[in-house]
Amino acid sequence: MDKVYQIISEKMNNEGVETQIANSGEDLTLRIMPQNMGPDDDGVIITEVCRVPVEDDEYGYFQVYTTVAKDVAEDVYPRAMLKLNEMNLCMLLGFYGILGDYGMVYHKHVAKVKTGSDEQMANELFDTICDIYGSIENDYVDIFLALK
Repeated sequence: MDKVYQIISEKMNNEGVETQIANSGEDLTLRIMPQNMGPDDDGVIITEVCRVPVEDDEYGYFQVYTTVAKDVAEDVYPRAMLKLNEMNLCMLLGFYGILGDYGMVYHKHVAKVKTGSDEQMANELFDTICDIYGSIENDYVDIFLALK
């Protein structure tokens, strides 16, 4: 998977997006940090991609976890969750939630990628990540209105 993450990292870097590949115990994690997303372009958005350990010869599974907002006040959780749940009904890829212990709104999706060459798998996963970013960009106003 190291090569898959390297290919995605290069593609993101070519688009001006900062990335890191880090060891998390025995597994690798690809961190993607677009600086041009969000209402203030403040770098809040951070995506972490890691392999999900599922035994399957035909497909690889990757968790794509994106922090969408941070420092969310606890008193807005109920109202925000109602709005996020409503939005989740229309989501094509993944879902939104609140990680209460950390005051974060997140988006999570598990991508199912056909096993093949590193290049093929990287391209498919890259396209999925770009689709997720498109969804988050489209939903940003609704998410932040729910957090006020």
